[in-house]
Amino acid sequence: MKLIIMLFLFLISIHCASTEIWVISDTHFYGPQSMNKSLLQDKFDVSLGDIFDAKNTLKANMLKMREDQNYFSDFCEKNNIPEIQGNHDKKEGILFYVWGDVLFTHGHYVSWDSKKIEKEERKEAKGISKIKFNSKKIIFDSHPTTKLSEEEIAKAASLAKKYNCRTIVFGHTHVKSLIDIEYDGVRVINVPRGITQLNL
Repeated sequence: MKLIIMLFLFLISIHCASTEIWVISDTHFYGPQSMNKSLLQDKFDVSLGDIFDAKNTLKANMLKMREDQNYFSDFCEKNNIPEIQGNHDKKEGILFYVWGDVLFTHGHYVSWDSKKIEKEERKEAKGISKIKFNSKKIIFDSHPTTKLSEEEIAKAASLAKKYNCRTIVFGHTHVKSLIDIEYDGVRVINVPRGITQLNL
């Protein structure tokens, strides 16, 4: 009997064991919100998008930004790192990645309606002027983070269920700190900007 109990506890511990995952999200390199590019030297297992800000890069920096973006994509491909595309990356790529029962996505499909998504996807990335860049920087600096609404949480849970997942991980919203909550039977995880460790 003691052996059966020990075996049962062992099986539960295996089932409950979590996997450590590192995600990178919303660094917006080359944009008005750009984080330090040294983050690319850190360990990460999944890229959640908006790593580069093709939407808000200065015209003079567009070529260099595209070179670095292509290098990053090659790095992800060589190292089997899923690279999810955000709304600022402005390039073709995967929007949803399922790993076990976890759905990874950038997050604009959680925060925006279909009309806004279509409108944003039609916009081309041609580079912006210094005046526009600096004015966007002032706006972003005065409102650096946002909150996750009840509607976004519900939409995230619904999206996870659509893909038969019990957990959804996304960025996009620039929340100040990690949000990790249960909603309608789904674990909803919204990560802040930069690199975040998760136990899934």
